[in-house]
Amino acid sequence: MPNLTDEIYWASKPPEVRALQDISVLDQDARQSAAAALSAKGFLIDRQIDIWGWSPSKVMAYRTQLGATYSLDGISGLRTIKVSVDAADYPPFDAVKPPAPPVRAVGQYKGNGLYEANITACADPNGHLIFADGQHYTQDGVEYVFHVTQFWGMPSINWTKA
Repeated sequence: MPNLTDEIYWASKPPEVRALQDISVLDQDARQSAAAALSAKGFLIDRQIDIWGWSPSKVMAYRTQLGATYSLDGISGLRTIKVSVDAADYPPFDAVKPPAPPVRAVGQYKGNGLYEANITACADPNGHLIFADGQHYTQDGVEYVFHVTQFWGMPSINWTKA
């Protein structure tokens, strides 16, 4: 099993998360603010790696030594990040083409003009959303608009009719 390197880790992240590397680790307020904005859009953020700027391979190796199999995301603390030092668990993000969403990306009507978003249809296997906020999608001949909003400090995804 090839070991995780920092380069492999960063190549597995979306460009938006990779951009956190461009903010100086000395400017923690800016990194925290940018990371929080990305989390609000549905991106998973690892506090030690993405905000504090620690080495991904060293952080994952340490977590593995502690026996951890997952870590809580660094903003909400409610979503999990897999802990692994196996490079195979970090496929290059740009090489992964999101599959076409299943027919049922839009779920039941919830009220107030909102429809449920089927998370398994709206995210890739790594948990990255495959729809952007404001993106249009047609299901059963009806056009919907995807929304990522904040609800009690947590990302919330919904659809509305276009």
